Amino acid sequence: MHYAATLHPPTNDLAELTERVRGWSGRKARLFTPSHIKLAYDRLESAGLLPALNPA
Repeated sequence: MHYAATLHPPTNDLAELTERVRGWSGRKARLFTPSHIKLAYDRLESAGLLPALNPA
């Protein structure tokens, strides 16, 4: 998740991160369910490890 969040362009949007992680391969899509991704997202967010982006 952290790697996916910091790819160019960086994002902290859960929907975009879900697409990135599940789009890497069929295996990743099977292994990382939306609930797994949400759990990882929440953990990174609580630790302040998601990119801070300026609003557009």
